[in-house]
Amino acid sequence: MYEQGVWPPRFNTDHKFTFTIYKRGSWSPVSLNLPEYLAPLEGEIIKIERIVENFRDDLPKDVDQTSAWIAESCIEAIVRKPK
Repeated sequence: MYEQGVWPPRFNTDHKFTFTIYKRGSWSPVSLNLPEYLAPLEGEIIKIERIVENFRDDLPKDVDQTSAWIAESCIEAIVRKPK
């Protein structure tokens, strides 16, 4: 959601990848499917969650909604280290 279908990114040129959760494909040429990316880790995947707070689909795509602390758009992953 952050890149809004545009690569390379307009709002943060330091971004190297986009991420998906359980999608077969992506619009992004550098997309990583997070469950597959985390699978080689030896730990237990506790949670993978898409977080979208106050993100407005009705705003123009050239607006970075996360820059003014209005919206949040991320994927959160929690992995427990092996014992």
